Amino acid sequence: DSSHLAVVGGDDRHTLRVYDLDPPLTRSGDEAVIVAPCKAGVEPPAVTGIYATPRDTARRFGNDHLLVTVGKGHLAFWLVDLPRSKSRPGEKPKYEFAKRLPIYKPHKAPGATHAVAFV
Repeated sequence: DSSHLAVVGGDDRHTLRVYDLDPPLTRSGDEAVIVAPCKAGVEPPAVTGIYATPRDTARRFGNDHLLVTVGKGHLAFWLVDLPRSKSRPGEKPKYEFAKRLPIYKPHKAPGATHAVAFV
């Protein structure tokens, strides 16, 4: 629905932040961050891309949004769920956020992932 923006930072830990854009321009900086910053857990410059799945794909996993980050020695799935109820005035809405890593057994993990496509 394009009401959120996911960003991978240029800091040493490639921090992933998700910003709420609805309503736009009412909050700025850390006030706009809906998810506690999460570390990709790899050394820079490892994370080179971020992709959002189509909404129906995320729903198949039981989530509102599914993001994928890729890079050198890095592939991670980020599950994001939107608040289920309205928050009180002055209270930050509660989002659920989780990171999942792929399981490569019995294969070896790739040295780099450059792109993903949802088909």
